[in-house]
Amino acid sequence: MTDSPFLSKLYGDFIPGDEDVPLIKKIILQQSAKLSELALKVSEAKQRYDELLNQQSKLDKLIEGHRQLISPPRRNIVPVDIWREIFYHCLPDSHDAIMHPREAPSLLTQVCSTWRQITLSTPRLWSSIHIPIVDSLPLLPRDGTTESPNESLLWRNRSERRAKCITEWLTRSSSSPLSITLGDSSYIPYPDMAYEATQAHILLKAILPYSNNWNKLRIVVTKQRLEDLSKLNPSQILSLGTLDVENVITWEDPDEPSPTAKYAHRNLPLFLAPNLRRVSISQMMDDITSFPLPWHQLTHLSLSHNDYPKLSFEIVNLLKACPKIVEFRILTIVDPGPRIDANLAHLPALTHDHRGQITLPDFKVFEISGEGSSSDPRMFDTIATPTLETVSFFLPSQVGGSPLLPLARQANLTSLNTNSVLFVNDDFLLILRSCPSLKHLYISCTPNYYPESLPPIDRTDAFLKMLSTPDNNDSILCPLLEEMHITTGVTDFTDAGVLNFIKAKQAGKVDGLAKLHCLKISFPRYQTEPMVEELQPYMDDGLDLVLCYMEKFPELDGDAYRNIPFPSSGLLHHFDLSPNVKVF
Repeated sequence: MTDSPFLSKLYGDFIPGDEDVPLIKKIILQQSAKLSELALKVSEAKQRYDELLNQQSKLDKLIEGHRQLISPPRRNIVPVDIWREIFYHCLPDSHDAIMHPREAPSLLTQVCSTWRQITLSTPRLWSSIHIPIVDSLPLLPRDGTTESPNESLLWRNRSERRAKCITEWLTRSSSSPLSITLGDSSYIPYPDMAYEATQAHILLKAILPYSNNWNKLRIVVTKQRLEDLSKLNPSQILSLGTLDVENVITWEDPDEPSPTAKYAHRNLPLFLAPNLRRVSISQMMDDITSFPLPWHQLTHLSLSHNDYPKLSFEIVNLLKACPKIVEFRILTIVDPGPRIDANLAHLPALTHDHRGQITLPDFKVFEISGEGSSSDPRMFDTIATPTLETVSFFLPSQVGGSPLLPLARQANLTSLNTNSVLFVNDDFLLILRSCPSLKHLYISCTPNYYPESLPPIDRTDAFLKMLSTPDNNDSILCPLLEEMHITTGVTDFTDAGVLNFIKAKQAGKVDGLAKLHCLKISFPRYQTEPMVEELQPYMDDGLDLVLCYMEKFPELDGDAYRNIPFPSSGLLHHFDLSPNVKVF
């Protein structure tokens, strides 16, 4: 082929003459014969290659089969206790175990006979269970009054089959402390849904015989479930230590016009469990402070979206009623109300020291978030919290001061999460100066959400400089700060200011100034200065850095933006990355 006189003329504009055609045909014939020979060799090589691949696959299977013969599970070399510990760590740690063949522990029973025997004989693996309430029968009317007898029978049969599975599951748990979730707050039944009553009654009946072993119970309360649970006796729930109750009763049923009806939440025997330590209550319309809870022994209390308490003094007195409290979280509508020295007659009597204060010696985590009018600046004056470490504070403040300031001054905070719009600049800086041990700072800057009467705090480079550079008094704001998130907002930091802040913190030239481990800032603007090359060494050294900027999108009309995919779509993030930001 290299001897062809036409090589230089191929693929060009050369037009052969009549005298060239015979020679070209001869070349084509010769090279076609060579091509056929090469094709045959390629086919033989491919056949040989396939044979070698087949031999390799057979050898792989043969070796793997022999390996399985001497594997620890096959020879029972691994002690059963080790397998049980491994299996226990297969269970979900963020929720109770799900009754599904593709989820542990059920999945572990399908691998081999040895694993099945170990799993079924390990009570701890069956000590948690999530029991959903479903409404998925096809073509079932949501109005129970229109149900046909066949549909009612279907619901009953289905519920009884599920109850049988629940009973079998809980029987395997033996006497292990149980963690049970019943219901899902995303499912809200109508007051007259007959199949809701059928399900609730049958499924509750399946777990009630094991009430002596209840250790953790999360239940979404409907009218039917409230009625069935009201038959419990506190002596049957001696092991109950953690209780999470969420109400979905809207009291729109004309037969139950108010929360003072026959089955009021405050009469729920669950609240009388003598060994309760952790309680979470949400969506209640009753006055929670009137519930017969063992307030004096509670260590963890979480209240969310309840009608009460909402007055400042009610919240404070509730805290005072829990002298062993370790963590307290409340999300409510806050009203300053009467003076904070008022008393709630139905709460336990309080013992005050000579300063009129009550000390909470174990109080470590406090989260409070409220909407409505401003909070009382002296809200926490009568509470001493010497061990408080973590505070999440989202209460509107008055110009006269924030109730967070006295808390910060008497505690040793290491973590603070708040919205800077809640404070005037001086108050916010006073709070930070009162927290020399602060290591974690999370600041939201959401405008137009809280009272506009408060002047904004300084969110310029000067604030970053206070956190990284000694002032005239050789003092640095929060010198031990290791993690800072500033999100959703109105931040006037320049790119150069952020870069200088990082350099100053990471330089290690100032005694007592901690290096950053994590920095996340979202900017409501476009990036102005490239910083990748200068910041890369700090990230290589372990700094977790996220800088979010607005990103310009091409002009699109109508609903075209809906077709733009984003990697974070559908995910929940601790640090919210909106679709219109660019992550550095």
